[in-house]
Amino acid sequence: MVKNLSDGLLSPTQRRCRRSARRFWTRFAEATPIFGGTARYFAAAAIALLTALAQAQAQAQREAPDGLVPEPRLMLELEGCPTLPACLSILDAVVPARDCGCTKGAGKAIADKLRRFGEPAKQDLLRRAAGTHPGWRNLAGDILSYWRAWFPSDVPALRAALQLHHGGWIARPLAEIKTAEAIQALVEDLAAIGAASQTGWALVKIGPEVLPYLLPVLADEKHWNAVNVIGSMGKEAFVVAPDWASLAASTDNPKNMRLAALRGLAAMKDGAQAQGTELRILLRSPDSEIRAQAFETLLALRDPSVVATVAENCHPSRTAFHTTLDRTAARTAAEFRLQLQLRYCYMDVAAFGEHARPVGHHLLGFLASADGEEVAQGVTTLGFIGYDAAIPRIEQLLRSPDWRIVYAAARSLGWLGAPSSLPDLERVASGHWLPEVREQALVAADALKGSEQRLARPPSSEGRGLFSIGGGYFGVLRSLPPCGSQQWEWNGIRFSPPSSSTRAPSLLLGPGALVGTNMGEFGGDLTWQPINGQEQTLIKDNVIAIEPSDRGAIVLFGLAHMGVARGYAVRVSKRDDGGWSLSEIARLPSHADALASIGSNLFAAWSENRVVVFSDKEILGLAKMHRKIVSPT
Repeated sequence: MVKNLSDGLLSPTQRRCRRSARRFWTRFAEATPIFGGTARYFAAAAIALLTALAQAQAQAQREAPDGLVPEPRLMLELEGCPTLPACLSILDAVVPARDCGCTKGAGKAIADKLRRFGEPAKQDLLRRAAGTHPGWRNLAGDILSYWRAWFPSDVPALRAALQLHHGGWIARPLAEIKTAEAIQALVEDLAAIGAASQTGWALVKIGPEVLPYLLPVLADEKHWNAVNVIGSMGKEAFVVAPDWASLAASTDNPKNMRLAALRGLAAMKDGAQAQGTELRILLRSPDSEIRAQAFETLLALRDPSVVATVAENCHPSRTAFHTTLDRTAARTAAEFRLQLQLRYCYMDVAAFGEHARPVGHHLLGFLASADGEEVAQGVTTLGFIGYDAAIPRIEQLLRSPDWRIVYAAARSLGWLGAPSSLPDLERVASGHWLPEVREQALVAADALKGSEQRLARPPSSEGRGLFSIGGGYFGVLRSLPPCGSQQWEWNGIRFSPPSSSTRAPSLLLGPGALVGTNMGEFGGDLTWQPINGQEQTLIKDNVIAIEPSDRGAIVLFGLAHMGVARGYAVRVSKRDDGGWSLSEIARLPSHADALASIGSNLFAAWSENRVVVFSDKEILGLAKMHRKIVSPT
């Protein structure tokens, strides 16, 4: 369990923001097992950004008067004060008036000074922790979290303080007491604050003793709070798996408790895999809720009984270019979750590893998808589960113009141990325009020529980077430094990036105009706006820039937001029949920053400190940074 960043000097607003983000992404992943891996990737990115924000805010707070700093002078005064009232008076003079959510490390230092006054000091601090002074309430909770001398009789006072500061430091003493009343107080607070808090941390610290108290929570609509605690508990939770499996399987038990047990087992994931055999009968339950939850639980346990069902319902779902899920098209949250499950179902197939090999043929349709990312993910899944029958088709994909597909194909052919692909892998290793693709092809070729004659597969499909090939936080691209000269070269042509513009990109084209919009995370589109006629949407995605070409226009699309990074160029031209021809001609390494015409039918697109040069047909290569030559003085 990750502790609150209250220890890192976050303000109450920052803590709430971070907790909300963590709850959203964790709930998203747990409530949607098929999408769990990808949700965790985005969760990591979101929390990384919020952590960076927290650190920046913490730096600012060091210069603000709201926090109590354990200055040497203050500590000397507390060390020398003869009585508890005298010491508390010293603190009365410096404690902030409001609960700023930060004490800057003062809690532990002050606890060390006041502990000599024993029980009276603790009781006085407990009264302040549940009092009306916001600043003292925060500081007292911080001090008491380091007190280390607790008794069951303290639980009522601790509970009262926790109810005034949900998820605060005061939860830690309850974890030390560990009586039924202490655990119940924490479980009650869990419903109010969620697992990403000191309350969640305290429950995890107590361990398996809390599991019986979490079972009723698992039956509640906010069951994800308990799910997160159990998941964070790890192996310690497995002790109840046999009993919960029996509870879920028996029709003599109330339905809500059976559902609760199934959710708890799902939180244990493959740690409760041994219980899968007992739960399979529930897939034939006459109760639809029991059937649905049993399926999700067996899926989380990676029980082979459900892999065929997952694979049979796993089909490519996207069209060419980028498409987002339409949240408004789903009438309920469950329908939206189903959309997510269908789109990212290959991740759950991969999670079964070699157990999914017999059903690999259901995924071959991904290799013909119009969406390059979907092809790359299908290739990755087939390679990871060891579906050898896909080798010939994956070999053909080594010639794809989309670098993500080539990267995935090279890696999967290495996993599959396909010696027939050696010539093509060596061709990619020596001639592909993107260095990371060349390196992956070389690694795969060397593995095929080695003693094992195959590339070692990762032990789990949930590892970083397995499904995150493109740009973003977990992609395979190396970070490059910016070009200091802001000049690049391609075959003797020297050029610079275009000047930035806040105008919506547009291009007059015959009897109308191509107009692009870019609203960042909220989307965008490319539309044709004729002088006479109705406006037509051609592609729904953020437009970065538009440049004219011999046959129409080159349009650059992309987004960089919360761990997502995509960029691609599309050739747009009018057909003789009046329709539009849309063809992706350049998939960029990462997000798209800018586009420029640098020659006759020759273009350059900037993508995270790389510049891709391409024609209106294909990528030609990466431009070189032009380095200024400093003449000797």
